[in-house]
Amino acid sequence: MELLLDYTNVRNFFRIVSNIPGSCSRIRSAIAFNSDSLLIDEAVKKKIPLEWWGLFDFQDSTKYELVKKSLEHKDLISFFPVKNDFHSKIIHFENYGVYIGSGNMTNKALFRNTECGVFLDNTDILTLGLETKLDDFFRHLRKNSREFSQKHLDAWKNHRETYGFAFDDDERLEPAKAAFDDMTADLPENTFPNIALETEKKKTRLPIEKQAISISEPDFERYKADIVERQHQQASFQEISEALRKLIVDCANGLINGTDFYEKMKDLWYNHASRFQGKGFERTGKAADWGEVCGSLARILDCDGSNIDLIDKIVSSEKDFLQENWNPVRRAWLSEMLCHFYPDLYPLLNRPIDIWLKNKGWRVDKDVSEGDQYVNLARSLRVLVSRHLDIVKNLAELDIVLRYDSGM
Repeated sequence: MELLLDYTNVRNFFRIVSNIPGSCSRIRSAIAFNSDSLLIDEAVKKKIPLEWWGLFDFQDSTKYELVKKSLEHKDLISFFPVKNDFHSKIIHFENYGVYIGSGNMTNKALFRNTECGVFLDNTDILTLGLETKLDDFFRHLRKNSREFSQKHLDAWKNHRETYGFAFDDDERLEPAKAAFDDMTADLPENTFPNIALETEKKKTRLPIEKQAISISEPDFERYKADIVERQHQQASFQEISEALRKLIVDCANGLINGTDFYEKMKDLWYNHASRFQGKGFERTGKAADWGEVCGSLARILDCDGSNIDLIDKIVSSEKDFLQENWNPVRRAWLSEMLCHFYPDLYPLLNRPIDIWLKNKGWRVDKDVSEGDQYVNLARSLRVLVSRHLDIVKNLAELDIVLRYDSGM
């Protein structure tokens, strides 16, 4: 075992990564922040397969350029984005050793920061019996992540070109964050097992239709004026509903192309009084396959709305289809359309709703698809509405309550 203390000109982390021997058969890296290409370059130069996990968030913790380079060498390299709660710094070089320390894969960590860590060579790993623990760690990451693809990169590229880095621009910050959330909606959450938490889940797990009762409910009385305003929005939607439906069906049937639909839909709905959400989709929408999403929505609108079980199944199926194709408007825009056309059945999905659910301790079932998660939420919120019909009549009215109750 070697103690690595990097300070001034002593750069042990750099030495370890830049001197990988030919005996190394595979590299597995789980480092939160990644902006330097050293590890990727070494893997490519020495033709060593590399699996790496990096924090994937709005702050660009893992640089776009590194992921792009990885996909250019996808025969050797696989990148697995991690959305949240990820801070590890470990690289396992099979048949060589393992680095564990404070250093991220950044220029500062490699060349300037004061860093510390340890390097256990392969003999140390075998002597201490650490092979299984290392395999278990990376097996967990692999099980709870999804490999990044070219389609993902294209969506990310469009997001960057649309929003840039708007951290200091308050007007664009929230739409940019919302668009990033939509873009990454299908990435698994990083949930490390916790025995106490798992026990608690088993004790408190409720049937889907009963979960709403366990939510700490908002003070509906506070939002009566907002609910009245939402009722006015719903009434005004009737002015454009048929024209909007026709646009959706025409695009689904190929009578107009996606670009024309996008522009006509914006002209009709973008500034209309019925619109529930703020700005954001108009930028995300530039990367959307509108023929695809209109096809899904048209198939849903063609359902018999009185057969709730059937329409729930179709909504779930179409959501999963759009998720598999990484369609960037399958969340906020599509859910608003569903809420407009089926206000009794389907809620909006956006950042305020996510925050409200998180604040209320809502438990997402990670074992089901994105489509089933949405339908499960819809069913639970229908129960919540049914308990307060004297104040809110449907999920569209409930949305305005949850939005303001979230604190946003």
